[in-house]
Amino acid sequence: MSIDVEFPPAFEDQNLQLSDDSVDLEINFPHVVALGVNYRHHQGDRLLFDAQASFVWEGWSVLEYFPVRSRGRIADHPEGGGPSGTLVDRPLPEFRIGKYYDDAWSLRLGGAYHGFLREDGERGVVLRAGGFYEAGASPDAWSHVDFYSPDRIGLGAGLSVHFGALSLDAAYQHVFSPDRNVTNGAFELITPLWICASPQDEDERRACAATEGGPGHAVNNGRYRTSLNLFSLGVTARF
Repeated sequence: MSIDVEFPPAFEDQNLQLSDDSVDLEINFPHVVALGVNYRHHQGDRLLFDAQASFVWEGWSVLEYFPVRSRGRIADHPEGGGPSGTLVDRPLPEFRIGKYYDDAWSLRLGGAYHGFLREDGERGVVLRAGGFYEAGASPDAWSHVDFYSPDRIGLGAGLSVHFGALSLDAAYQHVFSPDRNVTNGAFELITPLWICASPQDEDERRACAATEGGPGHAVNNGRYRTSLNLFSLGVTARF
């Protein structure tokens, strides 16, 4: 991965450059526990319909933030020369992109009706429908547009048209979420060049010790509204 750093106009005369734009990003993925049941109803030897229900728990609370570590240093470059380090020469401190997810869970229900298939299963139509509810992982204060995980409700339907060993499969699902109004945002503007993010000497450490808070401010307040329309089309071949 790489990073682009834009320096404010006040630093233009210093010709600041980042020696290496590559970064390392660390992501903790959750443990997932899923429990499910399936019921199949037959009419004689023929499957008439089946239904499934499942509960899924995802331990997203293990992910508090994305640590982003730069491999480069920021230094001033005199015109036509290499880094001098006269004005600035410091590592780019670690970024912490806060998420502070909660654990998430979901309940999923669905089923299929096979009554329009011929008894040999070679011709006919299978109808499907289902839905789910998911309790989102994003707390209100840490809502953000990049990896937003709100509560979600999904409803879908589909069918398979069988032609011998082949079937044409189509499905549609609509996913919607309640609107969320965030007024207590905790995701602050990231300011990597702020010296207190990585004080380099005793003078800087003393100055930062007397500083309350940082230069950032919340950038994730506002109204969040999201929905998805998902379409699927495929072909299944049985051998």
